[in-house]
Amino acid sequence: MKILFLFILIAPITYADNDKLDFHLGGFDYFYEVDEDKPKRLSCEEFVQWRSEKWQTYSLYENGFPECQSEEVPDAWVESKKSINSFKVIKCDIPCTVYRMPFKGSESGYYMGHIRSTQEIYIKDEIKTIENAGWAEIAYPWYREWYSFEYKGDIYYTTKANIEEADKLTTQQILEICSGSEINVIDILYTGENLDKDCLTKEFNKVFKTQKKIDWLGEEYQVEIKDYESNQEIKTITSIWGDTCAEKCIPTKDWIYEAGNKFWYLAPYTDGAVDILMYDSKEPLIIKYVLYTSTAVRNNLIHIPNQKLYSLGSGDVEILDIDLNQMQWTNNGRKTYFLEGGAHWYNSKSNLNFENETLEWEWINTSDSYRGNQCMEKERYLELSGMDKNAFINLEEVCYAY
Repeated sequence: MKILFLFILIAPITYADNDKLDFHLGGFDYFYEVDEDKPKRLSCEEFVQWRSEKWQTYSLYENGFPECQSEEVPDAWVESKKSINSFKVIKCDIPCTVYRMPFKGSESGYYMGHIRSTQEIYIKDEIKTIENAGWAEIAYPWYREWYSFEYKGDIYYTTKANIEEADKLTTQQILEICSGSEINVIDILYTGENLDKDCLTKEFNKVFKTQKKIDWLGEEYQVEIKDYESNQEIKTITSIWGDTCAEKCIPTKDWIYEAGNKFWYLAPYTDGAVDILMYDSKEPLIIKYVLYTSTAVRNNLIHIPNQKLYSLGSGDVEILDIDLNQMQWTNNGRKTYFLEGGAHWYNSKSNLNFENETLEWEWINTSDSYRGNQCMEKERYLELSGMDKNAFINLEEVCYAY
């Protein structure tokens, strides 16, 4: 009797491209056909040229333009490099910024997007950049330390600080400790029961006593819980992960709302504002929050019954009508980019159906009162912007602030 053995050759599985990574390229505008903040990816040579045109180049071009050996950071900008090629855990309860090159800031490293939530990531290399590479690197030396990773065939960079120590607790874990309840998470909103705020203060203060946090902020901070100025039913608490940086970095505020034994905890990664738009009795149904970033005002809405986050876009938002099924709003001074680069601002009116998650929107021309206002023929603008033509049906020309 002959036994036939069938051998199947299976190619080794590679995780290097991080195809399962929850990585959002550009901004968080989930419904518009063209992501308003999605940047063009620059080649290495294009990046070298782009960076050279910024007002301050520090030590990057002291020896002339660096040579691009590949699509990764040029060797001339790297002090040391170590191959990792293994999985690590990236903790992005506060979204982790991703850059085209390993330099801190959108005007230095070229912003590409954000990683959100705690997850595994396959790291390619650990990199330390040269001294005096930028303002942030001079003020905060840990911004010289980066990890590279591959996503859909392209290389990106995130600061090494985003890969947290194994024993560092996340916001969700601390809330679980201080409530003894299961925590539900929607974007940056954490909900649970029986929150012990004294425990929360104690656990947060432990973080502010760590040397790493003191080095980052320049001093040790104490956690404070106060009334929120815009709504005294909401409390603010000194954030352990959110911060805002100018000449120095300071912690921002998280928000806590309680009704009965339940709590809703909102943890933005930067300065912001919050408003509860709808309640069921005293329990929130729809929460709107705003994030003030260095380049735009980002408006977001959390629909708690749907367990969903919706982006309302940038600029000043006015809610025209809202219920659990739909909402209408306008944006004034919304930011977008041409396909080949070039930020400009416009106005819009939108209608979102929460039930089937369909969005209709229309472009509203800016007026002559806008600084830098200019207009062009509609077809030319659509060609340069790549926007959905259905938003411009009633327009012959398109006006925006440049």
